Amino acid sequence: MRNWFPFTDYDFYAYLTSGILTLAVVDEAVFGGAWIGQEKWSLAEGVLLIASSYVCGHVVASLSSLTLEHWVARSILHPPASLILGVEAKRKRERIVSFLVGRRGYSKISDSLLANTFSRVKKSTGEDVQETSDFESAFQVGYSLTRADEDARKRVDDFRNQYGFCRNVAFVSWFAAAIFFGAYLVDQNSPHLAFAAIAVFFGFMLTVRFLKFYGAFALEVLRPTWGAPKP
Repeated sequence: MRNWFPFTDYDFYAYLTSGILTLAVVDEAVFGGAWIGQEKWSLAEGVLLIASSYVCGHVVASLSSLTLEHWVARSILHPPASLILGVEAKRKRERIVSFLVGRRGYSKISDSLLANTFSRVKKSTGEDVQETSDFESAFQVGYSLTRADEDARKRVDDFRNQYGFCRNVAFVSWFAAAIFFGAYLVDQNSPHLAFAAIAVFFGFMLTVRFLKFYGAFALEVLRPTWGAPKP
């Protein structure tokens, strides 16, 4: 972000956008858009909106991390890093995800690259990933290496921003679908059923995008471990 913008890139991607969307959804479903849709805003109201969006975005980030990341991407599905390192084998559900997002981040790397990764991890931590199946140790070694390389750090940060944005806005979309459907049940003459259908579409598409960038993030973190370790 530019120097005059008072938030970091991650604040904007992960918090502000999802926060203001959540407030807009609640305002539309409960109050008919009376607040967000007002024509004139005072400076105080604008500051209040930004502050409220930022706080709300943190709540959304916590809930989306718990549900979409830790439950869906790491419990229902095998974590991307475990698939990349061959610690876990693809099941039908991972094959479906791989079909939707592409092989990047959801396929095992070559045996030669795996050998280099395992050697690097063993040299750094003394742990044999092939024996322990602890892919997290390889992930931590790779993450440390990315911090030492400016180009690698930028790529990893970019994918983190992208998956954080998609994860949070996907959660807001599913939330919007639920609250709009509830508003439709209260007033079946309202357009909220159509809004709910649109929210479901965006929820699905952004969940797929989240999984895509989440896998790409894991791949970029592990990439520095592919080189043969120095003797």
